[in-house]
Amino acid sequence: MYHVSKTSLNKRFADGFNILVPYTFSKNLVNAAGNVRSYIKNAHNLSAECGPAAPDIQQRLSVSNLYELSVGRERGFSAT
Repeated sequence: MYHVSKTSLNKRFADGFNILVPYTFSKNLVNAAGNVRSYIKNAHNLSAECGPAAPDIQQRLSVSNLYELSVGRERGFSAT
C-alpha cells in the first residue's frame, strides 16, 4: 500500500530566473507476505502484519533553479 502527498512551489522572477521546490510525503507499507523483514505471526490475519517496506523514503525535498540567458531571437542580444 502506497500513500503519497505532493506539493510544489514554482516562482518566476524577473530577468529569466526560475526556482522550483517540490516536496513529497509518502509511506510505503507491505504485509509480512511482502517481506517486512520479520516472520508471519498470525497467518489468519495478514492485515495485522503490516509494516514499512524496505525502500521507504518518507520525505523528500528538492530545490532547482534555472536562469535563461538573454541571447537569441527576440531577446536582448542577437545570436546572429
